[in-house]
Amino acid sequence: MQTRKKKRFFLLFVSFVLVFFIPLLVPEVGLSASITLEDVIKMALVNNK
Repeated sequence: MQTRKKKRFFLLFVSFVLVFFIPLLVPEVGLSASITLEDVIKMALVNNK
């Protein structure tokens, strides 16, 4: 249970950082990347339930 929570927190943290830093570095790529990351996060959360 603990490892799963840590894994989920780590994934959310990484995606959070990517969503905020990729747009700063590469605006064009950032927008599409953040959208796909959002979908990935939603899928991950659904799979964890």
